[in-house]
Amino acid sequence: MIAWRLFSLHSENILMGENRMEALANTVRHLPGIDDIVVEDPDEASGWDGSLDLVSRKKRVRLLVECKRRLFPRDVGELLSKRQIGVDDFPVMVAESISPGARVLLQKQGVNYWDSSGSIFLNLPWAVYLVDRPAPRESSRRTKNLYRGSSAVVVHRMLLEHKRGWKVQELAHESDVSLATVHQVFTTLEELGMLSRSGKGPQTVRHLEEPGQLLDSWASQHSLRDYTWKRFYRLSRSPEELEQAVADVLRSSPSVIYGLTLEAGAARVAPWVTTLERWSVILENSTDGLEDQLKRQGFRAVDEGENLLLLICSEPSPLQCLQEVGGLWVASPVQLYLDLKASPRRGKEQALHLRNERLGY
Repeated sequence: MIAWRLFSLHSENILMGENRMEALANTVRHLPGIDDIVVEDPDEASGWDGSLDLVSRKKRVRLLVECKRRLFPRDVGELLSKRQIGVDDFPVMVAESISPGARVLLQKQGVNYWDSSGSIFLNLPWAVYLVDRPAPRESSRRTKNLYRGSSAVVVHRMLLEHKRGWKVQELAHESDVSLATVHQVFTTLEELGMLSRSGKGPQTVRHLEEPGQLLDSWASQHSLRDYTWKRFYRLSRSPEELEQAVADVLRSSPSVIYGLTLEAGAARVAPWVTTLERWSVILENSTDGLEDQLKRQGFRAVDEGENLLLLICSEPSPLQCLQEVGGLWVASPVQLYLDLKASPRRGKEQALHLRNERLGY
């Protein structure tokens, strides 16, 4: 058997409005080794939405097509329960968008699929074909919305207490968000196959099944450029002197909400480096009042070469669940991981160390 991992196919068939059966057929026609293809109308008695007959090297198989608008891991079992699958019949799920988790699950179970991004998986007797493209924009936006605004606060809390069972009202109260926001997050995570539920009605409890997958998804969309950067430099004779100057500024501004992050934060909860060359601090909204304190301590604004970096956030999540360590506030382990993973300065190594030490998933 030949395994084809294809990176370039004709893409005129990827339009959302085009008939999905024809779009699938057009993609299959361009696969290596396909000699002939026949599109057949749906047979209502079979329960399938259509079929394709393929011929390759005098071998003939039938693709039984099930059409969906969107496909998530929880939907995969529905296809597998279909009847009337013959020896030479191969089910294939066709959708406008298929989530990354559903793609992996379908591949593991040997179920073929195609979506409007042009991604396709076909496990046929003579070859295995795989084209893996980013999810369509609608699916990407849906996932990205998890990591913005109040939804990100909910996800943040769930990742910090990933073994806990959650009721809607409890999570809404502890996260200080609306019940509607929690419902929306739960619905999305269930569709992505990351959340399970038990019980009924108000007593329903949700459990996060895939915290590592959820954290990876968030990290893939997080950027330090989401913050507004302000750089400062102070001439110091030693790292200890710099640390004392930063600490003095933060402690002298009790009304300022902040959290140490990157190397400065990780050094206090999961040490990796022995010497800090730069201190990074997340701040809420603005630096009003703090910059005067910085000037008194000998800091000046610079364009590069800073040893103090202020990261101004417009989102509520980065300053959630702060922890006090050594008299200073530090970002949560989840936020530290996200920031370190996004940092080009050896951040990925530190992020992995922090994840192993403090998160455990």
